[in-house]
Amino acid sequence: MGYRTIGKTLYFSINLCLVLLLLWSGVHWYTDSESNRCILTRMMSFPEYKEVNVDCQRKCYVGYALYQYREGSRFRSGLYNSPVLFITGSQGSFKTVRSLATTVYNFAQYSSSLDYYSVDFNEEPSALSGEIIERQTDFVDKAIDTILGTYANRPNPPEHIVLIGHSVGSVVIFNLLSSRWSITQTKVKLVLSLAGPIYQPVILPDRSMAQIYQRIHNYLDEISNIPNYPLVIISITGGSRDRIVPDLLGNIDQAYPVLNSLSLSTSAIQHVWASCDHRCILWCLQLMLVLNKGLLVHNSLSSDPISRLNVFRNLLITRPLLSYTIHYDHDNYQESNFKLSQTISSDMFWIDKTNQLNSIMNFYVPYNGLLVKFGPFFFNPGQHILILVTNAPDDWLHLCIEVNHTSNKHCDYFVPIPSSFVTWLPDPLTGRSIAAGLITLPMLQKLNVFHSLSLPLTNQDSIDEFKVVFSNLKWYKFILG
Repeated sequence: MGYRTIGKTLYFSINLCLVLLLLWSGVHWYTDSESNRCILTRMMSFPEYKEVNVDCQRKCYVGYALYQYREGSRFRSGLYNSPVLFITGSQGSFKTVRSLATTVYNFAQYSSSLDYYSVDFNEEPSALSGEIIERQTDFVDKAIDTILGTYANRPNPPEHIVLIGHSVGSVVIFNLLSSRWSITQTKVKLVLSLAGPIYQPVILPDRSMAQIYQRIHNYLDEISNIPNYPLVIISITGGSRDRIVPDLLGNIDQAYPVLNSLSLSTSAIQHVWASCDHRCILWCLQLMLVLNKGLLVHNSLSSDPISRLNVFRNLLITRPLLSYTIHYDHDNYQESNFKLSQTISSDMFWIDKTNQLNSIMNFYVPYNGLLVKFGPFFFNPGQHILILVTNAPDDWLHLCIEVNHTSNKHCDYFVPIPSSFVTWLPDPLTGRSIAAGLITLPMLQKLNVFHSLSLPLTNQDSIDEFKVVFSNLKWYKFILG
């Protein structure tokens, strides 16, 4: 009896320790999450929401409404012919569109902007009922027709609309597309999902929700087998900080590998590199900026889905140096990209670094720009040059080619280094972006610039020397080796 009592006590103690360990692990997982590295978005002016009357031919749902986002005087000039409809998630507010909409004003260099709209579902708990999702889907269908109808009398009216969904709002979008096929073909060519459980639901509350997901999977499976289907899907999840929708529930790339889609966590997106919780993904400034830039570039392209998908791949994916898997189009690298040397200011600071085989150099760039000359390199044609730059613009690295050596100019041609040679890396200390370029001379010889301009450098086995031009920078580092 004594041994049996000791055994029971030991068994109970072990089970109790395991339960306590499990509870401690759960509490630790929930409370000790990754720190929030997102910057809060701020409005340029006081936000306004202008209600748009939805044309309901048969029925409208009480409490539902459609709004256009306005901000101060920036919308007084009218519409931009680029509508974007934001669909909120379960118990979400239509006003959360403001973070997306306000950051588009950071891109004044683009000739057009975006018209943001948002749907008010009266903060219904759509995650708990498939019938609510069906009701919201029907209203979104009418809202799309209403939005596109407002542009009908304008010059070059838009034929399609961009849909952005947060959380279960993404399920509403795909329920709409899967139940109304004609919409995708004519009205919707881009869907952006933010923390959306597209692949699997967080919970399965009723039979109608199961039917919705089955219809969505059948739809995605079918369109993935249609060549050049116009729909492009971008699914972004929040990473480890999102306790509601894990990354797995929003990843559709593995299930449908040939679909025109891209699934990424925010911690893997260049210039973001931060995990977002379920609400933070709507106001993370770094993410809002890169998404709006993608939308602006996307709208300027043709209807080719691969080209439009590549826009987001180039902007979002943090790629390794010397990676040719992303999208440098040699055929489009035309002579129009080459700038004559008058764009190089004669007041630029000049540094001559010749015969530098292995070295590290740190410099602050003066306000009027900098020219750095390297070479000769005939001692080691395979030498690599690694360039790290902080506070860099998008097009920060250029090749300066000198053809006429008798000229008093620093260079005759000013050529952007293509994106295949450069990437962006996170700074673990500051959280800011570091621009990185890794250059070898044989790679430079293969650039189309030498063929397009018939430069004599293409016939040489090696380039004796070259210059690199920087502008709009504050600090840079060279590593030669």
